[in-house]
Amino acid sequence: MKNVSIIGLLVIGLIFQNCKNNKTQPAVLNNDEIETIEIVDILESEKEAETKWIVPSNFKKMKNPTYATDDNLIIGKALYTKHCISCHGKSGVGDGPKADEFDSDIGDFTSKKFHSQTEGTIYYKSYVGQHDMPNYEKKIPGTNDMWLIVNHIKTLERQE
Repeated sequence: MKNVSIIGLLVIGLIFQNCKNNKTQPAVLNNDEIETIEIVDILESEKEAETKWIVPSNFKKMKNPTYATDDNLIIGKALYTKHCISCHGKSGVGDGPKADEFDSDIGDFTSKKFHSQTEGTIYYKSYVGQHDMPNYEKKIPGTNDMWLIVNHIKTLERQE
């Protein structure tokens, strides 16, 4: 509501400025009209601030205690299928059946940008969550299980 009022005042200021330059009378808006001004465009910086991940440095530096062995990858894929596939999709591009329920970008696990992150960052984002990504610490109580999912996610890199 605060943003609407500030933007409403800016719009009114622009109207007055425009009228002053064109020697015309400004439109008169009452408070009800000011508060119901629809904001269509969100400034890019505001949008980024809403979805920017804050990952504690101790997580960024974490090393995966598990190995990407054939057996661990099978377990990781099964856990991914159980907990992640509904939103992130089978191939990790964010096209799961629930993906359309979110307003934000739920990520593409196959992108170079995603894979440039540390494993600890991927672990934190996947396990602790933020924004639309829920916390999985109770749903996946074993931290090693989450690391096995990270191992599987790391196999989803796009082949270019």
